[in-house]
Amino acid sequence: MLTEPQKTGPCVLRIVRRIGVFLLASMLLLGCDTELEISNAVPRVTWVAVQPPIAGESLAEVTVWVYDVEGDPVDLSAHVLVNGAEVPLVLESGSHGLVGLTTQAARFDANGQPHLLIWNVDGLSASEVQLRFAPNDRVGGQGKAVLTPPFEIEIGLKEAATVQVTEP
Repeated sequence: MLTEPQKTGPCVLRIVRRIGVFLLASMLLLGCDTELEISNAVPRVTWVAVQPPIAGESLAEVTVWVYDVEGDPVDLSAHVLVNGAEVPLVLESGSHGLVGLTTQAARFDANGQPHLLIWNVDGLSASEVQLRFAPNDRVGGQGKAVLTPPFEIEIGLKEAATVQVTEP
């Protein structure tokens, strides 16, 4: 036996509409009082490449990829680990520097934005060294410090190397 679908009267439709409007208005009003705090993410160093100095020269090229999800400018602290001691990485003119490195252009690239550092290796005579970088965007704060794999200055890092986080 087939039954005919029941017809809904105009009174029922008005009630359903009013309930829907009431629920929507309630959700909107309740949402206005809710506080939403969005934290600024800390920046990170993702890759490092080292081009060794040309024979007879003392300048090596270090490329550091820096990522910040919000695209904030990032400062870097840069050090060299030599024979167990940590010394500052000495930069020469022509470098991007270590303060206010841009990241805006690479906000949607997980590799980050590359920056060139011209490193004066004069006086460094260790067989192996490591580079240590710590990023800070002054908004999200200090990112985790990273360390490159050990390498010889005369050989460099043949290709961009992933870095190891040195702080928890």
